[in-house]
Amino acid sequence: MSSTLKKENMPPMSTIASTVKIHERVTEGYEKGEKQYVFQIGPTSYDRGESDAAVAHHYLKPKRLGALFQNTDLGRDLEAIIRKYFESNDPQAKWVVLESFDVEQTEFYPELAKIMQAKPDVLFISI
Repeated sequence: MSSTLKKENMPPMSTIASTVKIHERVTEGYEKGEKQYVFQIGPTSYDRGESDAAVAHHYLKPKRLGALFQNTDLGRDLEAIIRKYFESNDPQAKWVVLESFDVEQTEFYPELAKIMQAKPDVLFISI
């Protein structure tokens, strides 16, 4: 990707829907001064995951965590980022339910039943 952008003299852009892998690839070389500009259109996966976790942690102070994430790179990235945030900032908080879904899925009863049964204090949802 970098060689094409360089050849065409195009600035790299990182989109709001990017996974961690895409963001890392787009910004590759920026720190070394190989790229002058990287245009960020919206928050990165890191920004979104950490801010969601920080807001929930600060205002709700949950001890029982739950999540319903897309079964995609983005969903798995957000799960890992939020999980890491709580492991570092509140190790007493425990995951009581962690479900995933396929993007083509239209029936969510099994996942929702498990979530309701687990009774998390907060539910992170990736859509």
